[in-house]
Parts: sequence; structure tokens; C-alpha cells
Amino acid sequence: MLGTRFVATQESLAHELYKRRLVEAKTEDAVLTVCFDLGWPYAAHRVLGNSTLAMWEAAGCPPSGKRPGEGDRTATDRTGRSFFRYQFVSPRADMTGDPEAMCLPAGMSCGEIRDVPSVKEVVERLWRECESEWKLIANQLG
Repeated sequence: MLGTRFVATQESLAHELYKRRLVEAKTEDAVLTVCFDLGWPYAAHRVLGNSTLAMWEAAGCPPSGKRPGEGDRTATDRTGRSFFRYQFVSPRADMTGDPEAMCLPAGMSCGEIRDVPSVKEVVERLWRECESEWKLIANQLG
């Protein structure tokens, strides 16, 4: 339930472009799709729209084996491992290539993310919000 929020933290190993896209996103930017199923066939994922998703949709959402750009390498990590278009792998800070074209998982809470704080700050904010809600509930109960 908090995965997207923790991706957009200073300590996260996510690529800076991915973190920036989360900060800029609105709730409606997170779409449910089966586009990124390489490595996880037939599984729907909620992701931020990007060039790969747009290209796939423009082609009529064809199945695996018939998708435009299938087999294109989108990134390489520091060990030399390659990652490909339509693969269910999100971009990490150690990757080079085209992180925008990779899978950018995002929950519907992405519209609430406005910054990239430390994990400590996120946990402190959550705690304050919980305390505030409990106080409201306690006051309502008398």
C-alpha cells in the first residue's frame, strides 16, 4: 500500500527519472495494463504511461511476439545485464539507456507524491497523520 511512496525517497535505488515522474504524476496517470508482461505473462500492472505503452497502444495492443519494438534493449545495469522493452523491470539508478521506456510501476497514490524526502521523513509524516486521525476519532467518540 505504500510501495510507490517509498520508491520516491532519497534512499530508494530507483532511477532519478522514475522518481521525478512519480512526483509529477497525477492519480489518473497510473493506468492498469498488460503491456509490461515480459517475465510475468498475462499479469496486469498499474504503471505510469510512457513511450513504450503509447507505442503498444497505437499498434492496437498486440500480444507478445507481435509488439512493436519487441526485443529492443532499453537499459543495461552496471554488471552488463540487459533489460528489454515490455519487461516488467523498473529503472534503477545504476542503469544506463532509456529509463523512460521501461516499466514505471505506480499505485493510484502517485497523485499525492510531491517530493522525494528521506525514508525517515516519510515514516515521521505517516506517524503524524496516524496520530492526527486517532485524535479526531477519540474526540468524536467523546
